[in-house]
Amino acid sequence: MIDVVAYDAWVKKGAQPTETVAALYKRFTSGNPFPEKKAQLSKKAKAKLAAEQTAKETPAPASAEAEVTEAVAAPVEETVAAEATQE
Repeated sequence: MIDVVAYDAWVKKGAQPTETVAALYKRFTSGNPFPEKKAQLSKKAKAKLAAEQTAKETPAPASAEAEVTEAVAAPVEETVAAEATQE
């Protein structure tokens, strides 16, 4: 911590603070001397987030798979019906 009253007294007497002390004084007088840092994602977390976002944006493969399943099921039913009529 910095003693703001003593700092002001020394500056009034002509003292010149170092860059470090001047920066600390500025931080303490700003009202938020130690602002919270924003959490930064790791490379793995960024990759995972990007993968999740692309998965949400592209649901087409799931619907295409369902169409293929329906297309395969239809010919099987037709062949079973054709065999039944031949007998």
